[in-house]
Amino acid sequence: MRVFFAICVYAIGLVLQSCSLPAHIEVDHEAHELGLQRSIKQGIPFRHVVYQPEQVRSTDKLHVYIEGDGLAWRMRGFISSDPTPRNPLMLRLMASDSASTMYLGRPCYFGHAPDKECHPDFWTFSRFSQKVVISMARVIRQQSSQFASVVLIGHSGGGALAMLIAERLPKVVAVVTVAGNLDVDGWVKHHKYTPLYNSLNPVSRPLLPARIRQLHLVGGRDEVVPPELVVDWISRQPSAERWTYDEYDHTCCWQKNWDDVLRWIDLAG
Repeated sequence: MRVFFAICVYAIGLVLQSCSLPAHIEVDHEAHELGLQRSIKQGIPFRHVVYQPEQVRSTDKLHVYIEGDGLAWRMRGFISSDPTPRNPLMLRLMASDSASTMYLGRPCYFGHAPDKECHPDFWTFSRFSQKVVISMARVIRQQSSQFASVVLIGHSGGGALAMLIAERLPKVVAVVTVAGNLDVDGWVKHHKYTPLYNSLNPVSRPLLPARIRQLHLVGGRDEVVPPELVVDWISRQPSAERWTYDEYDHTCCWQKNWDDVLRWIDLAG
């Protein structure tokens, strides 16, 4: 009887999984509910999904939001066929931002995994590669042509990309990371993951110039990117601040204090 019950539960799970919408469709629905419009922008060589407010806002600073790694692996040893995030935290944070904003999708995410330029490497071992960084930087450069300055805001792996992109764009005046994976090699070693062979590591890059203000938000209960992996490196960065929230983890509860972050950005440049 127990074996029969287990088989039934497993079968029900498979049926429910097959009936669920693809992740990028669910994100599209959430973006629509938040008053955001979806478009496709061409990088080099990737296509990127972009979400922006339906109403154009007249500010001289563009805030660019970059999501975390999403579902890169279904489980250890099994690469996901669609890395689109199931919990798009940055989309929700952006919706509360009254400035000019853009949510920039990473290469091969949001339904573009089948694109001919895409390969699972670009959401696994090469997720922070120079090729990824160059393509995302190109889209930001194109979309920020009418703005005087740019602020990059990234969660988790998106924080790593924000730091890597910042050194390439002269208009960047500030970077905000939320539970940022800023020491990729240290993170891999801590979790005993396979090294990200083709990825750049922010801690191995030159320090950002002092003209770029930095705010790094750290969760005291973050077990994905534990604070001890990043605090020493943050202290060495010029023009950098670290705000630690003892009760927060990797995804909770960054929306509570986002107004404080937005006020910091307003004063950053």
